[in-house]
Amino acid sequence: MKHQNHIQFTERLIKGRIAETIFEQMLLATEHYTVLKGGYEHTMPLVAQISPELENTTVLDGIKKSPDFVVILNDSQDDHRYIYLVEVKYRKFLKIDAILKEAEDIQQFWPHSYLFVATNDGFFMDKCSNIIKDKYIQHLSEDIVSKDIQDEYLDILREFLG
Repeated sequence: MKHQNHIQFTERLIKGRIAETIFEQMLLATEHYTVLKGGYEHTMPLVAQISPELENTTVLDGIKKSPDFVVILNDSQDDHRYIYLVEVKYRKFLKIDAILKEAEDIQQFWPHSYLFVATNDGFFMDKCSNIIKDKYIQHLSEDIVSKDIQDEYLDILREFLG
């Protein structure tokens, strides 16, 4: 049974990494964003390795929930550069109850974060506080990534995870 749990964990990990790569490459393709890897596996690998041995679970939970990416808008209408924290998830199908739970978990530690969800039906992204308030997540805005680029990356997602 332990081996089967490890296999399932590995499958979820691979799907998540594919979704993260799709998100990162799709934003980079627009040439409007700088995309930096966040998430504690990238920023604190030693903490990730020894986390089972650590005692302060409140601090550790906050670290574990750190968003996957820091996204910086390179150009804007008002000459300011904006920064966003984005958590990335893959779900074969969008189930709003699960998305709402994800948003609540992230919001608890990172109140200004966004949630991006890659599904076989398209991409979704909204601020966690909006998801919680509206009990809904919007499609990824074409103001962020054009429909053409989204369609190209959705084809890639479906090729690997369809």
